[in-house]
Amino acid sequence: MMLFPPPQVIFGLLLLSIAVVLIWDIRYNPFGEDEDGI
Repeated sequence: MMLFPPPQVIFGLLLLSIAVVLIWDIRYNPFGEDEDGI
């Protein structure tokens, strides 16, 4: 068993997490309606 996953796996998970956060933010806070943050 490898101790660390290959860089492709880490990069893929990073992109996936960013995509999930962006989609979640768009779905539950459409177009930044409350201007209370970044």
